[in-house]
Amino acid sequence: MKRIILASIIAITSCVNGSIQEADTKTEVTCMTLSASEITVNSAVLNGAVTVKGDSKEKIYTYFYYTDNPQDHNDIQKYGVRVSVGTGAPEDGRFSASITNLNPDTKYYYIASAIVGEDVAVGAIESFTTAPKPAAITTTGTVISVTETTATVTSYINPELTSGEIVMGILYSNEPEFTLETGTPATSIELDHNHMFTILISDLHSGTKYYYKSFVKSAGVYHFGEVKSFETKPVPVFTNFVETGNYSVNEHYDIIVNGHVDLSQAQNTQIKAYFRYSDMDGEEYLMWGWNDNPMCNSIEAEINEYGDFTATLRNIKMGVYHYVAVISVYDKYYFGDIKTCSNLGVAKISIAPLLLEFPKEESAQNVTLTATRDWNVTVIALPEWIALNATEGKASAREQTITVIVDKNDGYDREAAIVFNAGMVRATLNVKQAGEKGEYVVP
Repeated sequence: MKRIILASIIAITSCVNGSIQEADTKTEVTCMTLSASEITVNSAVLNGAVTVKGDSKEKIYTYFYYTDNPQDHNDIQKYGVRVSVGTGAPEDGRFSASITNLNPDTKYYYIASAIVGEDVAVGAIESFTTAPKPAAITTTGTVISVTETTATVTSYINPELTSGEIVMGILYSNEPEFTLETGTPATSIELDHNHMFTILISDLHSGTKYYYKSFVKSAGVYHFGEVKSFETKPVPVFTNFVETGNYSVNEHYDIIVNGHVDLSQAQNTQIKAYFRYSDMDGEEYLMWGWNDNPMCNSIEAEINEYGDFTATLRNIKMGVYHYVAVISVYDKYYFGDIKTCSNLGVAKISIAPLLLEFPKEESAQNVTLTATRDWNVTVIALPEWIALNATEGKASAREQTITVIVDKNDGYDREAAIVFNAGMVRATLNVKQAGEKGEYVVP
């Protein structure tokens, strides 16, 4: 068993066989706990000293024990953190150990200890207090208010920095880990009397969690506050909310489009009305979820008290267009049905050529059709030996290709007229086909 020595050990004598003789000289070990040094916010250097008297050949082992709870020697050694310094000691007997990861502004208790052979020497309990944490350059504040697309936040700046040129603001992201490169900054130029600044963050997505922290740039160096979070409000879900109305054309060939929104579903909600329109090739892009869509055009409309809204498509080329009514609710979009409009002028339809002549074999030929209104062919009037690749189509300023297919003719020469209708106007295509038996002659 090791012996714990708190005082000096003296030489002892004993009596053997009636005579007095001096016993073997014992090792005298003394350990002192010295004051700590180099104390910072989270580190310190512990110091101790050991003295060994006597002719000991044993190695010297030195340790420190420390804790932030005031305890006696036994508890500090049992529950405290043990730091091994090593073996041996300098000539003056002093030994030291650096400890880190301490808490700021905290009082710690420690003891020095030395072991020589079976002898353990323990110094007195000493203490030190780590330095307080320096005042933060900036502290991330709280969220004052949150809507579907905005948040108002505050933050604090150390008053010592309010002189000189500084940049202050909020850095935010929808990802918990973000940097200056990946986050979005929002800056402020005003501080109140409490050295607080307030920033309105806008253009946020509804129903989304965001992370933010304050920042200060001073002397070219960025300082950040802690990361906090908020969540924007979700947008209500609406059904049968918007309708695409009819259109008309004025004397300047401008197209006037109409729409309607159910205001009863959108009470106390921020909404905006638009129309999107495109030529015949842009229909698929009309219902993409943003208004700066490069593949189609967008025009804003004013909503009246009844939910109706109108827009005039001015200075557009004569042609056929797709259009749709759109309502934006914060960052979400609701669409009506896609409809077709045109400013092609009066109703016209034309076919070229007006006559197709076919041989007796099965064959096909093309004609071009131009119609300023939706067009169709009366299918029940088509002879069985004629087929068309299309029997109806949309109005267009462009030529449309119609393919006419005829069956093989084993009989007499034959002919038919195909009538293409566009509203109140029509065009007739005449079709003739030679037959195996030639021209029919009335007997």
